[in-house]
Parts: sequence; structure tokens; C-alpha cells
Amino acid sequence: MADERTGGQFARTEFESAVLRHLEAMARFARFLMRGNRAEAEDLVQDAVLRAFGAYTRFQPGTNLRAWLFRILRNTYVDRLRRHGRESQLIDRDAEAPETGPAVEEFQSQARRDCSAADLEAALDELPAELRMVLLLVDGEGMRYEEVAEVMECPVGTVRSRLHRGRRLLRQKLLEIWRGHA
Repeated sequence: MADERTGGQFARTEFESAVLRHLEAMARFARFLMRGNRAEAEDLVQDAVLRAFGAYTRFQPGTNLRAWLFRILRNTYVDRLRRHGRESQLIDRDAEAPETGPAVEEFQSQARRDCSAADLEAALDELPAELRMVLLLVDGEGMRYEEVAEVMECPVGTVRSRLHRGRRLLRQKLLEIWRGHA
């Protein structure tokens, strides 16, 4: 970051330029959260960035800005779900997929063939939001588990568990889609 700091805080212009470097990744994550609705995703990012700018004096230089911004984006999304009475979309604790056996072998065989972006997006859309978020942050954005834990405000073990469950459920959803194509 630039040398322009006051009292341990980023100068406003330095903070703005740092946030701008993360906008594309935030927009990509928001599009998945909003299930492809570009206008809603843009509104979500705008709300999150406004919140970030409103709280920029609380950001501690030297900590992970990307994780801080994604946490604000995630919290903005969760707040929207709550406002619209859709909290049940956050996580489905009973959603289980087979861990081994014929389904896994079928998935691996099918995965070797081309997986269309539409199939993947459709399968992701069916996942509970908390699982989808972890998958997108780890597999889509390449964040480390510790960063995702910071974004999701949960222990690293919970991130690993959600990632495992999310991948299993995604595999199951893709199999269902592929069976429907057959």
C-alpha cells in the first residue's frame, strides 16, 4: 500500500484504490450468490462497497482487505435473505450425497466428459447458500481456508466441513442433471 496513512488508518484515497482492485472478484462472487441475476448482483456489490467505505476507518492496515471485503459482501447478502424471509436458503444441514460407490464412479466418468457451464451453474444454484459460498470462495476465487473462515466468520474446521459437504452435494446435483440429459 502507499505511504499515505494517518493514525494507523488508510487514507481514504488509498483505501478506495485498494477496494477497486477487488471489485471484479466481488462482482463474480455476487453473481453466483444472486443466481446469475446481474442487476441484483450489482446492487449487492454496490451495497457492500458502500458499507465498506462507511466503515473504512475500522479496517486495520496489515490485515486481509480481500477477506474483509468479502465478509462485508457475504453479510450484506445474508441481511438481504433475512429481510426477505429466505433464511432457510442459507444452509440445509440434512442435504447429504453418497460419499462412495456407484454414484461417485458415475460422477467421475461423467466429469471426464465435458461439463457445460450451464450444468455447473444449475447445480450450484441448487446448493444451500452457505455451501455455495464456501465452494465459490475456495474453488472459484482461490482463497485459502483461513481467508474463507474470516469471510464466513466461522472456524477453519467449519469451512472444511462445508467445502466437503458442498462438493459432495454439487457432485450429486450434477449427476441428477446429467441423468436428466440422458
